[in-house]
Amino acid sequence: RTPLWTLKVTQMLLFAANVCLIRFITVYYHDLGLSRKLMGILLVLMPTMSFLGGLFWSVIVDRSGSYRGVLTTTSLLGVTTIFGYLLPQAATSLPLLVLITLFHGFFTAPAGPIVDGLCLKVLSEQKVSKEAYGDQRLWSAVGWGAMALVAGKLVDIYGTKCIFFCYAILVGLNVLVIQLFIHDSDEGPVTKGPQVSLRQWLQTLLKFEPMWMLTNLVIYGVLVALIENFLNVFIVQDFDHAPKVILGAATAVMCAFEIPVFKYISKLWTER
Repeated sequence: RTPLWTLKVTQMLLFAANVCLIRFITVYYHDLGLSRKLMGILLVLMPTMSFLGGLFWSVIVDRSGSYRGVLTTTSLLGVTTIFGYLLPQAATSLPLLVLITLFHGFFTAPAGPIVDGLCLKVLSEQKVSKEAYGDQRLWSAVGWGAMALVAGKLVDIYGTKCIFFCYAILVGLNVLVIQLFIHDSDEGPVTKGPQVSLRQWLQTLLKFEPMWMLTNLVIYGVLVALIENFLNVFIVQDFDHAPKVILGAATAVMCAFEIPVFKYISKLWTER
């Protein structure tokens, strides 16, 4: 049985690794001299591929039943891909930079949905545990916020290239934890439940409550994307010699408010 502390460590390490790139890739783009238009295109391509990659790797997990294998494989492929940013050709060839960005998004996609799925699966096996999903998920905010500060300071000291090495080290540590302490269950692939027709699915989706929720999510996503993707561009390009640790500090403040939400939201649901 997989111990719960490994879920916390995996959440913390994977999100700490990803914040090095997601929060500071704009600094790398700025160093390359890219325009805001090109930055915007690349910042759209990466989450788009992460969305597609999340769907693809989720199917692989469902069919194989192996969280351990998928997380290990994609982690190693992700590390290999991100070192492509350090190729001299990536600084001069936009098509190559786009290709690296697409593979980056595709191979790092399991950091979110697959780890969340693993958490829910392991928690369902811990029948006597008093811990909830939020108790595991809050460690992703801890890793994201803390490493954002550390990475920002390291960029100020050693330059932008250090974010790629930080990512590789943290992912390597996480792969070690996965190999040593996380075990796939004996249940095997997920069995298919009752099939729902497309017509039934659309009838359910087109009701007021689902459409209201989706509308709120779209509006929320658009507004958050402006901050998530372009706040760092604004700080890097519109302020002279702005310390990169400021980028990390802005992220750490955000995470400080996420932690209590993850910790106590289940109690609000229960009381309701």
